[in-house]
Amino acid sequence: MTEANKIQRLQHCLSMLDENSPCRFKDMDNFVHIDEKWFDMTKVNNSYYLLPEEPKPLRTVKNKNSIGKVMFLAAVAKPRYGEGGVVTFDGKIGTWAFVKETPAPKKSKLRPKGTLELKNVKVTRDVMRQYMCNLVIPAIQDKWPDEDEGTTIFIQQDNAKPHLLPHDDGFRQAVAQTDLDIQLIQQPPNSPDLNVLDLALFRSLQSLTDTRAPKNIKELIEGVEEEYNNYEVNKLSRSFFTLKTVMIQIMRVEGGVEYDIPHNYKDLLEAEGRLEEVMDDLCVPTNILTETKTIILRYIKQQEELAREASAKQAAEEASNQAAREAHEASKKQEEQVAREACKARKKQERQAAREARKARKKQEEQAAREALKARKKQEEQAAREALKARKKQEEQAAREALKARKKQEEQAEREALKARKKQEEQAAREALKARKQQEEQAAREERQARKKQEEEAAREERKARKKQEEQAAREERQARKKQEEEAAREERKARKKQEEQAAREERQARKKQEEQAAREEREARKKRKRQEKLEAREENDASNNKKASESDV
Repeated sequence: MTEANKIQRLQHCLSMLDENSPCRFKDMDNFVHIDEKWFDMTKVNNSYYLLPEEPKPLRTVKNKNSIGKVMFLAAVAKPRYGEGGVVTFDGKIGTWAFVKETPAPKKSKLRPKGTLELKNVKVTRDVMRQYMCNLVIPAIQDKWPDEDEGTTIFIQQDNAKPHLLPHDDGFRQAVAQTDLDIQLIQQPPNSPDLNVLDLALFRSLQSLTDTRAPKNIKELIEGVEEEYNNYEVNKLSRSFFTLKTVMIQIMRVEGGVEYDIPHNYKDLLEAEGRLEEVMDDLCVPTNILTETKTIILRYIKQQEELAREASAKQAAEEASNQAAREAHEASKKQEEQVAREACKARKKQERQAAREARKARKKQEEQAAREALKARKKQEEQAAREALKARKKQEEQAAREALKARKKQEEQAEREALKARKKQEEQAAREALKARKQQEEQAAREERQARKKQEEEAAREERKARKKQEEQAAREERQARKKQEEEAAREERKARKKQEEQAAREERQARKKQEEQAAREEREARKKRKRQEKLEAREENDASNNKKASESDV
């Protein structure tokens, strides 16, 4: 993460503070967070908690790259509550899969040719524009609370290439057809922790979808949409509280990511009924806020200084380039002058070299004549020396042969004396070997007797040890059987407890769905009453205008 990324993260956190109370965060009621995520049909590795005798679950695919997956676009806003904690707006704008139905080009064992199949759509800017204009904006218009009429709605997205630019013409035209003021904003680069979807919601949806074990793309899409629609509103509301605490941590570490998400005991606060109060009263410490503003100002000054230095460096480079061009032209003229002078000097050197070559050739011929005379004289002297050497070699050869004959006689006498001494030594060795063999046989008999006694003693000890081990194994087997029976009883109690908890959760979810349905019906009735009142007021206004017109005619 670059220094510029950290400053952008800090500026985004400051933009989320209330202008009237700089230490407090905005309500964020008019922010919609959107993002995309791949949802897989299964994981490569899964963890399961099993009973001792329960079989391991088995799910196979051809290859880990063959696991089906679908990309979803999701949009959420901060939930709202009315009097008594009744949910007036659940914040769930919608989720949409990037898929299309295409007819199968060929037949197979599983389906005939022409069967409609779900295929993933490559997400481009045009596809994103189509989803935003045809799905996201109509969903916001349909679900947004009526009391926010005239309020600007900000759609926060990351900086992915397929995402629309803030001033996209197609998006602006789609917004103009509604009665809402909707604007696009970009979150800082490399900052998924500043989006509620990446921060909390997507992980929960993936975990909940994994428990369904979908078998095809259609079941995966249905599972994700159902889990999204059934997602607890309180959890989504707490995610926005977590987002505020994350912003404080980002300011604490000067825009970096080296922080841990603090534990705020949201479940305890919600049980005590103080969660909304704590969320509204959450403040940024004054020292952190002051330090953040100081860091941003310091960075802006550094950028201004770098810009000034860059302009000065550019001017200096232009001046140096001008001086280099002038120096190049001057050096070019000097090189041409030097080349002309070098050509003249080379011609003079060639004429001088020709004269010197003629003189040298004449000297070489005279030198060769003198050397031939010296060589003939050396050959005659060499022949005389070689004759003298040959005579001397013959005399030395005769002396060496006489010396060899005398040396052979002496060696023959020494070999005969050595044979006699060797026979005496062999006789002594045979006698010593017989004595040593008798001693070894005696020692071997004694060793066999001792080893036999040791083996009998070891066999007795082994029978005793085996008997003890069998008794110990019988005791351990009885203890293990007793532990297994106790463990089975505990697991049965746990299973019964889980079933009771599951029944309680299902009852709470059913009650919650009924309350949400009642709230939706109440909102629809309120909208109908409002439209009826507007219609009656318009009719009364038209009637009064008609009456006035008739009176004026009279």
